[in-house]
Amino acid sequence: MPGRLYPPIARLTRRDRDVMALVLAGHRNAEIARRLNIQLQTLKNALSAIYDKLGVSTRLQLAVLLLRDGAPAAGGSRALAGGASCTVPPPAALSRI
Repeated sequence: MPGRLYPPIARLTRRDRDVMALVLAGHRNAEIARRLNIQLQTLKNALSAIYDKLGVSTRLQLAVLLLRDGAPAAGGSRALAGGASCTVPPPAALSRI
């Protein structure tokens, strides 16, 4: 539908959402890359693309945007590509990011 506004999260691919869920769960880059079976540099490139798509530049800005505009429900669990799973932490846990 022309002219319809979509939340920024709608611009993300499934892989972007998998990366984002693991970032929100508090995992470090090396752990995210391992879980998704990708190289660390590939993950860094993916994070840069996610930040560009959403207009943010840090993990904290990403967390704030997603909590405000459309993160999965806190405590919700979902399957990631490759069969891994991720539980989105409650907002209080995100203060560590």
